[in-house]
Amino acid sequence: MKNILVVLPSGKEITLYKEKTVIGRNKKNHIVHSNKHVSSTHCVILKKGNNYFIEDLKSANGTFINSKRISKPVKLHNNDTISLGQKGAAFQFRRSFTIIKKAKKTVLNPKYIIPAVIGIILVSGLIFAYIFFKDPGRIDTKKELIKLQKIYGKNEFPDDPEFVNAIEKTVDNIRRDVSLPDIIKKREQYLGLIEPILDNNNVPRDFSFIAWVESNYDPLAYNWGSGARGMWQLMPATAKQYGLQINEIVDERLDPQKCTQAAALYLKDLISIFGKQSFLLVFAAYNAGDGNILYSLKQIQDPTKDRNFWYLYKNNLIPEQTKQYVLKIIALIILKDYY
Repeated sequence: MKNILVVLPSGKEITLYKEKTVIGRNKKNHIVHSNKHVSSTHCVILKKGNNYFIEDLKSANGTFINSKRISKPVKLHNNDTISLGQKGAAFQFRRSFTIIKKAKKTVLNPKYIIPAVIGIILVSGLIFAYIFFKDPGRIDTKKELIKLQKIYGKNEFPDDPEFVNAIEKTVDNIRRDVSLPDIIKKREQYLGLIEPILDNNNVPRDFSFIAWVESNYDPLAYNWGSGARGMWQLMPATAKQYGLQINEIVDERLDPQKCTQAAALYLKDLISIFGKQSFLLVFAAYNAGDGNILYSLKQIQDPTKDRNFWYLYKNNLIPEQTKQYVLKIIALIILKDYY
C-alpha cells in the first residue's frame, strides 16, 4: 500500500512520494486546492525516514488534524483527517503498511520470533482481561429499562423477555468493544457543545447518543455510499432544509456546532411527529427516514395497542439496520452511568 492522501469527499488518491509536499492555492504547490479558505501556501507534509509530519505554514485559517488546530509539526498516523481551515479542503492520510526487506529479515529471524510470540500472547491476555475482568459492575438491564419507562413511558419498553434479552446482548457487545474508551473520550470532548444545543431545542440529552452511533462523534465522518456527512451524518437535502450551507466551497455539516444545531432542529420536528412517549420511533425515523417509519406504522393492525418500536421490530416492519441502530442507542443510554 502506498502512502497517500485521500481527497474528501471525492475519494481521489494522491500519492506522497516526495520528501516535501506543499499544499495550497498557489499553482506552484505540489498539491493545489482552489478553495477560498485555503491559503496560498497553507501547509507542508514532510517525509522523515518512514514517518510523515505535517506543519502549518502560517495559514490564515489554520491546519487541523482530527478537528484539532496544530501550532507545530505533528506526526501523521493512519486515517488521520487533515482539514485546511474549518471550512476548507479536507484529506485523509493513509499510512503504508508495506514491510521493507530489512524489516522482513528482522521479523523472520528466530532470535526475534519467540519474544514476539510471547509479546503477542501477553498483549492478548491483557486485552482479554480488560474486556472480561475490567467490569464496572453487573448491569441489571431490566431494572435500567424500568428507569427509562418512568422517563419516556411504558409503551416503548414492553415487559417482553425477548426485548430485554436483545438489549442485554447489545449492552454486552458494546462493553466488549476495545475501542470503547476512545469513543467515550471523544464523547466527553463534544458533550459540552452538544448538550446545551439539545437543551435549547427541548430535545432530551439522551438523544446525544445518536451522534455516537452515527459517527463515533467524528465531525468529519463521511458515508461514501449515501453522501451523509458530519458528526450527525446529515444528508445534503436534510442539512439544507435545516439551514446549513452546502456547495463546492463550503459544507457546514463539518462544523460540529452548526451540524448539531441542524440535527437538533430535525430531532425536534421528529419528536413533534412521533411524540416524546415514542422516542424509540424518533431514533428509528432518524435512521430510516420519517416517511418510512410512518408507512410502517400504517401496517399495524391495532394502533391503539401496538404503536411502538418493538411491534415494528418483531413484525419485520423496519429494516434490520434500523432495528440494531435503535437497540444500540438504548444500550448506550443504559451504559452512560457505568463509565
